[in-house]
Amino acid sequence: MKQDTVAHIVADPISFFHQLLAQGIIASTISGASIHHFLTIDIGIVPEYIDHRIQTIFLDGKAVDDVTNTFLKQGSILALSAAMPGLVGATFRKSGFYSSFRKNISYEQQSTVSHKQAIDFTLKLFNTIAKELGPRLFKTGIRVSGSLFQDFILHQKDRFITVCKKQAIFGKDIDAEEFLSHGWKDKTIHLVIYPPPTGGNIPT
Repeated sequence: MKQDTVAHIVADPISFFHQLLAQGIIASTISGASIHHFLTIDIGIVPEYIDHRIQTIFLDGKAVDDVTNTFLKQGSILALSAAMPGLVGATFRKSGFYSSFRKNISYEQQSTVSHKQAIDFTLKLFNTIAKELGPRLFKTGIRVSGSLFQDFILHQKDRFITVCKKQAIFGKDIDAEEFLSHGWKDKTIHLVIYPPPTGGNIPT
């Protein structure tokens, strides 16, 4: 298996990178794992947060009501959002009053597979879910496709240089221009993002 390119960034604010969460990061679990298993066991989210904060869930473009009995597979796209406004939000809210209105666009569970191998899928986080879970994910590290990351930083080059206080590749500190010009496109990146330490001094 090809090794991920490991990059570390000290950024202020780290919310600059929330757009990556909305565009989609690479997540992993075991085959046959439910959405609930992934969120609680793999990420460490408490069940109460799933019940009360994550109000809208899509798997492969279909609305999900039951996270315990809906299972992830290789190549899935899982999207998580807080409550959306208006009738649209009420309709897509998991197990909500209007959920029966979307019968044709609700996720229908497929047959499960045994828990034998690792799978990769795309995870997307929106609005306050990205804001609340982002720091936790950035601290442990997110995986992102090199082409997506390269497009993101080059399209916001000036902002990147302002926000990013320090950056390193495989533990080697480099300046912002060198980081931007690195050949990211054909790689998978394990990206760790930290806020500046208290006191404002950037570690060396």
